[in-house]
Amino acid sequence: MMTKTDPVAPAVRPTIKTVYLQEHHKGLPYYYLPEDALCPYVSITLDEVLEAPEPFFVYNIREECGVGVPAARGRNVIVEPRLWTDVQRKRFQKLSKAFSGFPWGEGLRYLLLQVATREGELVLTDFSILTKTECCAIFCDWAEKFRAISPGIYACILAAEETERRGLGRYNLGIEYPYKLSMATSLETTYGVAKLPPSHPFLDDPTGPAAVFGREQINQFTR
Repeated sequence: MMTKTDPVAPAVRPTIKTVYLQEHHKGLPYYYLPEDALCPYVSITLDEVLEAPEPFFVYNIREECGVGVPAARGRNVIVEPRLWTDVQRKRFQKLSKAFSGFPWGEGLRYLLLQVATREGELVLTDFSILTKTECCAIFCDWAEKFRAISPGIYACILAAEETERRGLGRYNLGIEYPYKLSMATSLETTYGVAKLPPSHPFLDDPTGPAAVFGREQINQFTR
């Protein structure tokens, strides 16, 4: 999912009673569903897509909806710790050892992991949603001063190990980035929608909300 950093404001409530939220990228507005900010998968109908204001984006649509096309660069990184290779496990054990002096805690309803130094300085906070079948990564925040010891990757290792301990089987790290691929045991195609007016600036912006879609996927709403 795209990271949303600009202020979010309610935007449109069409006749089918769907709320669309407004976001901005480089000063240009676009719209998305509230569920897209937190839920690992979104349910949406074709009518909701057609009534949505433009530009409009949805990522990680539930497969059973039949809406959306495979995003060109939008695969989810799936981690099944039981399938890690010996090479992966050895690498992660070394990283875990580097953090062995830091205590960590977790929440119960959702998976909230925090690591701090013995002096109480917060190193990282990682938040995931737990479903009946998987742990879904939502966000990770870590202190820049600890960058050299890879706190973001360590947070993923902790969450993956907790996923295995809870018997959920898989940890869904979300849309692929290079650092996630070292943990991957498989990649899962995601489905999304990009609804854009012709010649919109987002079409040529490699950092914008349309970047995970190919040109041929823009304004394609069904599979």
